Amino acid sequence: TLQPLKLNQRIDNGNLLTLPVGGGLLYVQPVYASQTRSEGAFPVLRYVLATFGDAAGIGTTLESALANIRSDEPVDPNPPTPDPDPPTPGTETNVLVLLERIEAKQDQADAALRAGNLVRYAELQEDITTLIQQAVAAARAQQGPGNRGG
Repeated sequence: TLQPLKLNQRIDNGNLLTLPVGGGLLYVQPVYASQTRSEGAFPVLRYVLATFGDAAGIGTTLESALANIRSDEPVDPNPPTPDPDPPTPGTETNVLVLLERIEAKQDQADAALRAGNLVRYAELQEDITTLIQQAVAAARAQQGPGNRGG
């Protein structure tokens, strides 16, 4: 789990690494903390930030940051609760409601990213993925079994 930094620590960003991976670029940046009161204090790796395409992740190691990008590992030990009363798939209105929720969550995610809050951004991206899956299921249910494209 991610631990907050202490007030007497100085934050230093490490070198941004750009790595070609699978036809895309993986950006990795370490974040170090060191004591501000003691001269010659060695920096300690606290976090690793990673982005690949539109996905962003944060962790205490490169492995955990990459797992966060793949959504294999939650960032927050207390994830947000799902929307109460999610609409049942199958009607045009529910698809529209889901799309409106996606749009609202994307606006929140954009604001979090602009503010540099990668943890909140990642949480909102997970919510968006869930809502997209619900919208696709609702649209497919509305189409009926014989009208699905392939």
